[in-house]
Amino acid sequence: MAGARDPITKYSQGGLATEKDIMLANALHEYIDKQMLVGDVRQNLDGGFHRDERLAKKTFDEVVKGLIKLDCARAWLPKKYGGLGVESNVTYCVMMEELGRGDLGVAEPCLEIVEDYTKDRFIAGKPVRERSLFAAKIGKMAMQIRAARAYSMYIASMFDHPELYGETSSTPQVGRAASSKVFSTSTAIEIMLGCMELMGSYGYCSDYDVEKYLRDVIIIHLWMGGVQLTTLESAQAEYPFEPW
Repeated sequence: MAGARDPITKYSQGGLATEKDIMLANALHEYIDKQMLVGDVRQNLDGGFHRDERLAKKTFDEVVKGLIKLDCARAWLPKKYGGLGVESNVTYCVMMEELGRGDLGVAEPCLEIVEDYTKDRFIAGKPVRERSLFAAKIGKMAMQIRAARAYSMYIASMFDHPELYGETSSTPQVGRAASSKVFSTSTAIEIMLGCMELMGSYGYCSDYDVEKYLRDVIIIHLWMGGVQLTTLESAQAEYPFEPW
């Protein structure tokens, strides 16, 4: 029987995702863990220590080919692979949305780590997570994850209805995608810091994965021009103006 945290059980209920979606997500997770988070792959995507453009291109091509094998031929892929290329506004929106959801996907397992950690430690004979101060903080973090995910799904639904909200490549839609990324990544960082606070020194030591997740979340937070630029772009969903 699938456990309570089995992805298929967790996300297929209520129509959040199909079993095929979840299997693809699991395959992506395994691919990233085994192909992109090992060795020098992440560094080589930036050209390695010497910022070698040929090395960066070669590494990027290898990563893309691996994703295509997983049937991930999304719009953001280079034109030579059948995508729209990185200069497309559609690509920009897709990347913003996926980066934001990616950070939330990292924040949730961190919260689960904290829930397990505080269950097995006691204050005056009672599990830490059952003390009101800690329970309220855990509850708030869970609420933040759900709120950020709901907002991301709301923005994504706008892309499915261009007749109401405009084409995906339009400036307001780009602003909405930017706001989704900023809100999701900012929420994820706040949750990570809260998890680390609840775990004390164990939160930043390598015995647990929270410290590694926090580094990854901050990296995603800074991608695509940084949070200040992305926040500025989000205002374009409200009214037209030239950011720079």
